[in-house]
Amino acid sequence: MINSKKMRLTMFAASIVAAGALTGCFNDESADPVSSTPTEFSTTAAYGALVGADCVVNGTVTAALDQYVTNADGVGSISATIGAGEYPLIISCTGGNYYNEASEATEANDETLKSIIPSAGALTDAGGSVAVTTLTSMAAALYESLPAAQRNASTANQSLTNVIKALAPGLGNGDGLDLLRAPTVVKSSASTVANNDAGYYASILAGLAKAGAGLTPALSPSKLAAKLAAETVTGTLDNNVVSVLKAKTAEFAGAKGDSALQQKSNDAPAPTTTVTKPTTGGTTGGTGGTGGTGGSGGQP
Repeated sequence: MINSKKMRLTMFAASIVAAGALTGCFNDESADPVSSTPTEFSTTAAYGALVGADCVVNGTVTAALDQYVTNADGVGSISATIGAGEYPLIISCTGGNYYNEASEATEANDETLKSIIPSAGALTDAGGSVAVTTLTSMAAALYESLPAAQRNASTANQSLTNVIKALAPGLGNGDGLDLLRAPTVVKSSASTVANNDAGYYASILAGLAKAGAGLTPALSPSKLAAKLAAETVTGTLDNNVVSVLKAKTAEFAGAKGDSALQQKSNDAPAPTTTVTKPTTGGTTGGTGGTGGTGGSGGQP
């Protein structure tokens, strides 16, 4: 004799499965609401302008969201479908040639230059044109030195903020995202820079090139970028670079910019040799104390 109650339950379960198959209500990856509209933005890769470099955009989940080659201005265009969980993005550029402001000559890029985009909001704040420079490479190295469980938008933002506080404290409002806003492209001895954040950023990069040339032995901008990225992870930068950076930045600003930009460079706070490691608790909360150990007051 057929158990009618058991049959009814079996038929009910089968109807639920069928409905789920039709409506996609089961929580598998194919049902996740991911936009198919590509996100479009550009990058400017520079020591001075980095030309002909092979660049790749990697997400947290997906490797090689997009690949491109930088043009004569160091600029590359990205069009990538960025799904949930992909941020922070890491941009890596290898090969190509760049203009060295210290030697006023074109040199081969023999290192990897990186940048980091913490979130879609950071990309918007950067105006859709992202810097890939010595300074962003330092921030990326700091971020990538963290354990995987501590890598998120907050620690990516802090990585940018802590580098700007160390080497470029006079750039913009110092919120960390200024490092993501593209600098003025310097690609020859005839290039000039304006008295704005982009021009000042370019002057800092030129100041780094000049500081590297003054080391014993001298370091090219690409080698100096790799050295500073490695030092950023340890928290202490080469004092021989830091001690002359401000003066070298002002020197370039005066020669390629104007007196106002040179004065801005002279008036900027001095760089420091200390880079602080990001903290996973975020910034200090209003009532909860330090986010890493406090209660609900810590900000994400």
